Amino acid sequence: HYMDEAERCKRIVYLSDGRIVVQGAPQDVVAGAKIATYETTGSRLDEAARALRAMPGVEAAAVFGQVLHVAGSDGALLKRTIDGFRPGEFAWHDVEPRLEDVFIHLLGRPGGSSPGDRP
Repeated sequence: HYMDEAERCKRIVYLSDGRIVVQGAPQDVVAGAKIATYETTGSRLDEAARALRAMPGVEAAAVFGQVLHVAGSDGALLKRTIDGFRPGEFAWHDVEPRLEDVFIHLLGRPGGSSPGDRP
């Protein structure tokens, strides 16, 4: 999946196990996901992402190059979790969710594919 290309489309459709998960204009899909997203840089990001996925409020954690993104539906809980995660090691910044964040978030929900099944 090339979400940077999908962001330039007029309409997208996310499919999982042969069913439509969500469809619409990219900006509408992102807005409709209603997720809070934060990012950070640092060392051992893959390890941090694995640990964060098991923590309260973290519905998605993924590394994009040298940046770790976390997302969740409960923004306040997500913020408390990341603020308490390895204090002083990471500087978190809230960012607008991207299609990639939404894709990971949606496929990790009940009824979607499991995160390990993502291409």
